[in-house]
Amino acid sequence: MGIADLPVVVVNEARCHYSAWNADMLRASLGSGYRCRVLEVNGEIAGHAILSVAGPEAEILNLCICTSLRGHGLGRAFLRHLLHTARDAGAEDVFLEVRVSNGRARRLYETEGFQQIGERPDYYPGPRGREDGLVLGRRIAEGPLPEPFETCLA
Repeated sequence: MGIADLPVVVVNEARCHYSAWNADMLRASLGSGYRCRVLEVNGEIAGHAILSVAGPEAEILNLCICTSLRGHGLGRAFLRHLLHTARDAGAEDVFLEVRVSNGRARRLYETEGFQQIGERPDYYPGPRGREDGLVLGRRIAEGPLPEPFETCLA
């Protein structure tokens, strides 16, 4: 992800998340040393992600797939790419937060080996008030990781 990608990423972010990151937040992520990525399909941005790696721990701060492209395995492939990126950078464990109500994302993370390790009450703003966030974690230090791009659009 680069500065030139931000106009598309900001629009995608707003369509994907109730409490979307704004352009300033995304720009700050680019300058902070985070691993900021875009996923392209046929030359168009199909998703974006932000990964923080600090020593043996990594955190997926943002993972977003365009709403029109969901259900084709892109989120799974992108998540796997992030896991490889984190391990290549020396991380042994990866963490993330997910809304309690985001069943689709929760199922994805669970099938990719993430387990709930905590809960953050009233963590996310939402249309009906605040919502709890679940803290998930996965060990990536040992064993093989699934290949990132085994799936593609049908």
